[in-house]
Amino acid sequence: MRIGVWIDHEYQRALGGGFSYLSRLLEAMDQRTYGDGIEIVFLSQNPEAAQQKLNKKLLVEPKSFKVDLISAIAQWAKPLPVVGRWLDAKAERLQRQHHKHWLDSERVGMIFYPRPHQVAIKGIPFVSLSWDIGHRSTFPFPEVSGLSVYGRREQHFTNELVHAILVLAESEAGRAEFLRFFPTFERRLRVMPIFPGLVIQLEVAQARQDEILRHHGLEKSGFFLYPAQLWAHKNHHNLLEAFALYCQKGNGRRLVLTGSDLGKRAFLEQNIQRLGIARKVDYLGFVEDETLFTLYKNAWALVFASFLGPTNMPPLEAAWLGCPVLCSDLAGHREMMGDAALYFDPVSAQQICQRMIAIDAPELRQTMAERAQRKAAESKFNIDNALQALDEALALAVTVRSCWP
Repeated sequence: MRIGVWIDHEYQRALGGGFSYLSRLLEAMDQRTYGDGIEIVFLSQNPEAAQQKLNKKLLVEPKSFKVDLISAIAQWAKPLPVVGRWLDAKAERLQRQHHKHWLDSERVGMIFYPRPHQVAIKGIPFVSLSWDIGHRSTFPFPEVSGLSVYGRREQHFTNELVHAILVLAESEAGRAEFLRFFPTFERRLRVMPIFPGLVIQLEVAQARQDEILRHHGLEKSGFFLYPAQLWAHKNHHNLLEAFALYCQKGNGRRLVLTGSDLGKRAFLEQNIQRLGIARKVDYLGFVEDETLFTLYKNAWALVFASFLGPTNMPPLEAAWLGCPVLCSDLAGHREMMGDAALYFDPVSAQQICQRMIAIDAPELRQTMAERAQRKAAESKFNIDNALQALDEALALAVTVRSCWP
């Protein structure tokens, strides 16, 4: 069976960890040889996707003048409720027919969506990832549980994923969380372990690392690192409160923050100024992998303060690159890191500060760095295990999908 792997228009470097994960997965799938009965191709509605250097076939959906015309008229007719709704329904029906004709003509029997919340084509059998149920499982952060966001997420789980042949969680903790809220998925819910991004594959010469550190005014082992976009759930607020307490005790290390600002930089800067730590905090924004690699390799420790899990990629990446890990006490983080991290309650600035002070002891830091690298070497959270789990899931999905034309 020909399976289409979906590449959407949001395949952008500024996505940060999401881009890094997707890039590594697509690259691995593109190079992988699949068994009898499975052929992998790539699908997209974005003509720019043709710029991707892929070994396997890339199919780009052709435009439909009729669908575009009816959709434009439906948009224009929205103020006319009855006519607008009728045109919307007609445009949606034509769009589904167009999708089906395209996929049938290309002999694509199923779609694999390699990013969560990505079901682009309704009515076509699919397998999808699910990384979290954050709109239900954590505090109501605007980007996770805001009124419109909550509704979109809930619709995805109740109206879209319910049609998936299989759903792939990123960890056993993620699977357990999913089933707590959606127990009817048990038969169709499997685990495809999350893995570190492309940054761990880089080789950056020491001279180049030194140059990058000088460019940013940093010294080796002179800073803590937190790579995270400026979402509220990433918890920069409590991390900054903790770091202010750390500085008040006469500790000299800096705090380096990376990640796209998402329009939240002003709020970040206000908190930094309020706490009087402007000279000790460096916000570098989005950085390329070469810089991120350098920061991991030269940081005193990673401090990963996110409220949202169950898992995240940076603790894995830090461990692979020999950087000690301090992270929020989430079930997924403990599944990934075991005794190779120091944990804290992300609500408590005091606890975060205590872990930062604790890791200042050179002996403990050395122990945690060794544990982290040992954990990374033996971890199930790697690309090979993920691909094996995906192979097994796709084989099962093909068996199920083969039961109808």
